[in-house]
Amino acid sequence: MKRGLRVIVGRWPITGPGRGMMTAALLAAMLLTTLLLGACADQKQLKSSPDEQAYQDALYLFSTGNFAAAQVAFQDLLVNFPSSIRADNAQYYIGRCLFELADYPGARTAFDALIANFPGSIYEDNGWYWIGRSHAAELNYVLARDTFAYVIATYPAGSHADNAQYWIGRTHYDEANYALARAEFAKVGQLFPASTLVDDAIYYTGRAHHKEAQAAPLAATFLAARAEYQAVLDGFPLSTKRDDSTYYMGIAFHDEGNCVDEQTWLAAYLTDYPTGFFAGTAQTHVTAITTADPAHTCL
Repeated sequence: MKRGLRVIVGRWPITGPGRGMMTAALLAAMLLTTLLLGACADQKQLKSSPDEQAYQDALYLFSTGNFAAAQVAFQDLLVNFPSSIRADNAQYYIGRCLFELADYPGARTAFDALIANFPGSIYEDNGWYWIGRSHAAELNYVLARDTFAYVIATYPAGSHADNAQYWIGRTHYDEANYALARAEFAKVGQLFPASTLVDDAIYYTGRAHHKEAQAAPLAATFLAARAEYQAVLDGFPLSTKRDDSTYYMGIAFHDEGNCVDEQTWLAAYLTDYPTGFFAGTAQTHVTAITTADPAHTCL
């Protein structure tokens, strides 16, 4: 419980014989110190409270990937501490646990409860976003896009607006609507230039061009795909899509019939990412080129 703060200025005169001088600045400093000490006491009390400990324990389970146990722990928190300041957090993470467990209807139910029972929660936009993600996971792309569009329109400065924009593009990509996907991916950088998903959007723009080139081989389309992959490599040194971009640069050359550059890029992939997801396929391609395997379509 917060204690009231009383400041009795009259007992400490600003000036007075033999008492020295108490300046207004010093009084302000004393007041700030008192407030900070009170805040520290409140924070200590929060950290030591049973509901906070229960929340931290559940959060640890979630962070270590133990989603089933985490869901139970968050649910227990709601039962045991229904008035806790962590109640909305717990409700949100119940939904997240169910999503990670691939229980998408259950996840939506949990997020619906968050939105209904905790209006104004800082997790409200997150809840709507994950409702969209659950629809996308079930391949219900129309409902997913409608939900993502709602997130962007209702919470344009929210923490998941950029994610929602990116996933609008991803749903079009997954439906093989590559032109629409490219247009939506472009909006990620245009509307959310500081987003951590800009590089992912650029990469998938390249993949959309590449898919179109594989269906209707045109030099200009292959060039467009490689330009996007190169943009990831040149502009995002810490991107998680650098390995994929390197690999697909090689595959784009392969698909275009250019074995020399295919080998160069796939060899670079093997050097930089020897245990990467595509390492086996990249090695197969490089071996086929170096041994002049007639079955290799690039030869």
